[in-house]
Amino acid sequence: MISQERIDAVNAANASAMFLQESLREILTPYLDRKVWKISGYGGPVASLERDLQALQTQGHFFLQKSVSWLYCTLRNDRERVEISLGKVSEEGFLLELFETQERRADFTVAEVAGALQKARELERQASELRGSIREFTR
Repeated sequence: MISQERIDAVNAANASAMFLQESLREILTPYLDRKVWKISGYGGPVASLERDLQALQTQGHFFLQKSVSWLYCTLRNDRERVEISLGKVSEEGFLLELFETQERRADFTVAEVAGALQKARELERQASELRGSIREFTR
């Protein structure tokens, strides 16, 4: 069962993530086609970007990270963790592209989520029955 506490936590995390994503996009826009990530040593944001990010640290606990070719941010609050995809980065650490803002809902209700979960379980049951009815053709 989904609790009101969980709904409130997800809604708060999503609201924070939307604000943080917009703020990071504003900070990162001038860095397009510029180096944003150190590739030697332990890596991490270049010094100028690190300075620009300091002001945002008061907005919540987040980590800017880089995978092989993606720049993303992980935001954590008391109960939830949200990952925000920010852009594409070259092997040399240059920011090649900023992704569009991902909209996140911050207005979920217990009734809505409980209803959607129930409907999903019913659809999964129906799909399982349908696959079973033609199992001879799915081997």
